[in-house]
Amino acid sequence: MESCYRCHRPVGDQGEHCQCKHAFYCSAKCKTAHAKAHALVCTVELKKQLDTSAKKFGPTSCETAAAIIRLADVYDDQDREAAAEAGYAEAQSILRDNKAAEASKLASTLQKLANTRLRLGRAKEALIDVEEASSIFAKVHGDERHVDTAGCLVVEGEVLGALTRYQEALERLERAYEMLKALFGETHEKVAGALSSIAHILMSKGKKNAALKMYEKAVGIQRKTMGEARVGISLLNLGRLYVETGAHEKGVITLQEGLNIAKRTCGAHSLVAGKFMVTIGWAYTEMKRNNAAHSVLEEAVQVLRRERGEGHEDVADALYHLSVCELQMKDTFGAKTHVKEAQGIYD
Repeated sequence: MESCYRCHRPVGDQGEHCQCKHAFYCSAKCKTAHAKAHALVCTVELKKQLDTSAKKFGPTSCETAAAIIRLADVYDDQDREAAAEAGYAEAQSILRDNKAAEASKLASTLQKLANTRLRLGRAKEALIDVEEASSIFAKVHGDERHVDTAGCLVVEGEVLGALTRYQEALERLERAYEMLKALFGETHEKVAGALSSIAHILMSKGKKNAALKMYEKAVGIQRKTMGEARVGISLLNLGRLYVETGAHEKGVITLQEGLNIAKRTCGAHSLVAGKFMVTIGWAYTEMKRNNAAHSVLEEAVQVLRRERGEGHEDVADALYHLSVCELQMKDTFGAKTHVKEAQGIYD
């Protein structure tokens, strides 16, 4: 059952939802009260603003590019990477050809495009984008410590990590971390973000204990500085790492906390909730708690089918974990069926 986006109570059969189908309300009263806040992230409203901007200023104006970026930012937050990429690519093309565009705005858009392409698994393209963004920021800000430069270093480090160029990745991320500490102090959310990125590279290098300390520090900062929705995502990585380092119960507790946050803030059947369910199911499987694992993984498959579509790799991952659980339960038929279905998606 979905939760009301305003008061977080369960949304029943008589509930209301926005036309964008990403905001649910327990009543018309809550929907009306939340309308102004939701308009900032409503794709229906943002498309209207984009159309208005294109008619008023022209389709290749800086104002229209800004409207495209606002819409792409929301798609990005909703994990609709393909739509976000298309928006950022269109916006950077407009800004590149518009003499009135600020160089820093083009660089920022290229950085967002790189981050989206990285999530789509296209790290080589992402590297080209982020290196251009970095070059532009260097011209704009010079040797000055600047949040734009630091943010670009973080994305560049993440892209290099995806290309298994770990040493270069850590060099960029450590520079970003020191720069952000100097700019904001040690307990800022951007500092926590850099720590999380460093931890991810350390995990990729097999240094799980070092990564765990980094993630714990990052989450500690985020709990103090960020809303619970954004902390919830970090709990996914932290909980997974607890399980991988043998602290299974602590991992499940952390993951369950993240799932509860996801249900309250994004909805019980949201993409984020589905990702938590898969990871909790995997953790239960590792602990040989097969009945609990099977139940949560079946629900995860349903959620991810709905949010991602039948042929998405997230669905395949959930099916694969379900098949591993069924193999432990000696359900050979179920395991073969689901691993075959997963393989069909991967292929």
